[in-house]
Amino acid sequence: MQTRPSTHIPSLLYLILSASGVVISLTSAGVLFLSGMLARISGESNDVVYTDFALGWILVLVVLLLVPGVYYSVNRLRHKPAPGFNFSGIAWPWIAVGAWLVLYLLGVLAAGKNTINWLVIPPLTTALIAIPLVLWLRLGSKGSREVSRQAAWSVLGASLMVTPALIMLLEIIVLLMLGGVVIFFLAISPDQLQQLEALIKQIAGSNMDPVLLLRIVQPVLQNPWVLFALMSLTSVIIPLLEEFFKPLWVWMFVKNITPARGFFYGMICGAAFALLESLGYLASPLGEAWPALLVGRVATGILHTGTSGLVGWGLASAWSDRKYTRLALAYFLAVLLHGLWNTFGLMMGLAEYLQPVNQLNVILSRLGGIAPLTLGVLSICLAGILIAARKALRPESTSGVVIEDSNETVRKQPVENE
Repeated sequence: MQTRPSTHIPSLLYLILSASGVVISLTSAGVLFLSGMLARISGESNDVVYTDFALGWILVLVVLLLVPGVYYSVNRLRHKPAPGFNFSGIAWPWIAVGAWLVLYLLGVLAAGKNTINWLVIPPLTTALIAIPLVLWLRLGSKGSREVSRQAAWSVLGASLMVTPALIMLLEIIVLLMLGGVVIFFLAISPDQLQQLEALIKQIAGSNMDPVLLLRIVQPVLQNPWVLFALMSLTSVIIPLLEEFFKPLWVWMFVKNITPARGFFYGMICGAAFALLESLGYLASPLGEAWPALLVGRVATGILHTGTSGLVGWGLASAWSDRKYTRLALAYFLAVLLHGLWNTFGLMMGLAEYLQPVNQLNVILSRLGGIAPLTLGVLSICLAGILIAARKALRPESTSGVVIEDSNETVRKQPVENE
């Protein structure tokens, strides 16, 4: 008597999660588009209209990225095999680059025009951030051929729905803890506490006007302890948190993956995080600053993709080959690259606001001056990591291969030395 195949519980759970995500995201996108149109008709600020449409397009993209996972999960539950995932083909990357350049040129022409930028820039931004992420995945994707399409799309969908929210929550908790420490020390120094209260009142009364905010905050930035706190947060704490939690779904699959697949899964996790982070940063109207900021966020995509790939590779190597040193080194290198990136990014933003009142400010201003070059060098290094991984990582591990298809997982025995 033939036994009926059992229901694949992970596919069922992912189907419930992703289908719910599709419904919620699609509904929210519709509400945002409607809100933006009503705001436009009623003559509200262009900033409100732009943000509504930008968030709406982000949710549309999320829906499009969740649908394949839903499809393959349904097929898995119906016991239909899923083909392997790969980025084969020579012509399409060049077509993607050409399309990106055309869309970017259109965005440059429309960015400073308030009459149309709310309608044109949000969808362009969504495409211009997404296309390079696909290219970064292509650059380091040799190990992807052994991954089923269901696995790849499921990792992407879960990373979109869970990981950014989790990391944001953890970073808020860290900020609250640091704020508590600051308040404690200020409480024993009444003069400092009064200065903080006055600063908060000034910021609250500025109506978030950028020029006025700059006048209020600039004197504070001359304090070395403030700069130390900013650098500690952006260059140490945030990289430690993000590089640990970005490849969350590699941790979930680590028992059944080779180092090549670990790298590929890690890249997907990093690309998903970079997608939502970058689109979130660009969801407000930026005017003529849009072209430069968009290019910066595109470069940030290769950072998150590459560093998460490294950690994913380290996790899989630690589990399958018992090489725990690889995991430690991969995590250290990912945090180091991320920390350097954030340091020079912060200095580039602060350089013009630092006055040469002390030697520290002079040094930081000089670092800000070379920041664009340094970030360019880091981008090249990260591209080199992706290329090296593509060439070095084999789709199979000699220490015990796990081949996953849509119906079963088969573990081959290790190859013994003769």
